Amino acid sequence: MTRHIVTSTRFDLPFFKQRKAEDEGPVHVVDLLAERLSATIHQPGDASPNLADKVGGKLVGTPDHWALARDVLAHTKPGELIYTTGSDVGLPIALLNVAMRKKAKVAVYFVAPTRPRPKAFSQLLARLPGAFMAVTGTADKVASMEAAIGDRVFAVHLADEQTDTGFFAPVATRKQRTAPLVVSCGLEQRDYVTLAEAVESIDADVKICAASPNFTSKTTVAMPDSMPERTEMRLFEFPELRSLYQEADVTVISLLPNDYSAGLTVMLEALACGSPVVMTKTSGLASHFIDDGLVIGVPPEDSDAMRKAINDVLNDPEAAAARTAKARERVLDTHTSSVYVDELVSALESYEAS
Repeated sequence: MTRHIVTSTRFDLPFFKQRKAEDEGPVHVVDLLAERLSATIHQPGDASPNLADKVGGKLVGTPDHWALARDVLAHTKPGELIYTTGSDVGLPIALLNVAMRKKAKVAVYFVAPTRPRPKAFSQLLARLPGAFMAVTGTADKVASMEAAIGDRVFAVHLADEQTDTGFFAPVATRKQRTAPLVVSCGLEQRDYVTLAEAVESIDADVKICAASPNFTSKTTVAMPDSMPERTEMRLFEFPELRSLYQEADVTVISLLPNDYSAGLTVMLEALACGSPVVMTKTSGLASHFIDDGLVIGVPPEDSDAMRKAINDVLNDPEAAAARTAKARERVLDTHTSSVYVDELVSALESYEAS
């Protein structure tokens, strides 16, 4: 029986494979998942939207997502597994699966299940015939989905956030620096105003990788009018970014108040490379690392607390190293790409067999 993986965005898998083979970037979990499931990958752009798709795109997703949903379901038989990497394409597939009576086994990954449209449409789907499987990335999100749709779905599966610890790893010997290095990364829900205020009076070099794979014109980010001296903000490619994490005296993840669980990828990458982490405390996985004393948490939009946390790390590197070693052990135990794929494959196969 054929299995299908449907992505929310289009990407070049051969490029990612080549990059990984050359140690120029991390593995892509969709590639790993497709290999483990022997699944066919479908991506936006594989089908052209019609008028109905354009109407659907006003409700959820985009016309390309609806066109892709139609195309995938046209080649799907009853009982076949369809895993979607986002609700923007997953909800159209799940809705059309019911409307077309295809009886496929649809599993949808929800990035932000508490946002109004994903929440409303998941509740609608839960009331329609034909259960679907929900997948999301943190325990808090699982709890919110279970509260919203109860037991009217096959399951709400926790697929913990992950990173490629084969690529993101420490170096045996760090370079000698004339000043401490503060590193930050990301764009989604980032608060670089607070970070700029926090580091302005700290004698340190600051490197910021201003990039996000999910960046759009709607991405929320707070940027200061100007950054402090000795600050470099630009796109750092993966090998450069890994080197920054490896050399960082502290990685700071400054976030706006949000329930999106932003910053988790950077947190895991930095910890995997052995960098101490200071992070704005928001809901989700990061709060567990903070509550367990593995990451230093600070309140949102509090530059004084952030400055103190950074100085605490810089002034006591031995304590910071001990804390980070424990954090890295947790990442290796529960947040690697291989653990992620193993657990997700097991859950999907159980759903497929149900």
